[in-house]
Amino acid sequence: MNKTDPTIHVPGVDPVDHVAVANAINKQLASFSQVQQPLKLDELPAYLPGKDPPPQFHPWEIYSDLKRVSVSKAGGPDNISQQLLKEFAYELSSPVTEIINTSLQQGTVPSQWKQANVIPLPKNDTPFRGQIKTSVTYVKFSQNS
Repeated sequence: MNKTDPTIHVPGVDPVDHVAVANAINKQLASFSQVQQPLKLDELPAYLPGKDPPPQFHPWEIYSDLKRVSVSKAGGPDNISQQLLKEFAYELSSPVTEIINTSLQQGTVPSQWKQANVIPLPKNDTPFRGQIKTSVTYVKFSQNS
């Protein structure tokens, strides 16, 4: 098969007979899959999707967490102030809940939540101690996943 001739050539099969070509390809693919041993689901690695559904959060849980945000702490790399999160906890609880539940269902974390600001803080008893500021919504997500 090439750009000028889209015909699929299968040895021993008339290329004009499309059904015979399809059946020959299917037969070849089926013969390969029949040789393989069936998967043993209990032996698969733990990082594959589990049998149990992921946990689901409710807006009132997220609302409660957003209302408890400390406004005396600096915001993370998302530049959303803690005061804004606390003040608009009711309005933000539903969309943040949707994002968290979708992330858990799909098995992914929004890339913005993976970012952090690392601030080195000198200390007398140790040569270096770092402070990490992440997104408040990521903190809630990571504590419960």
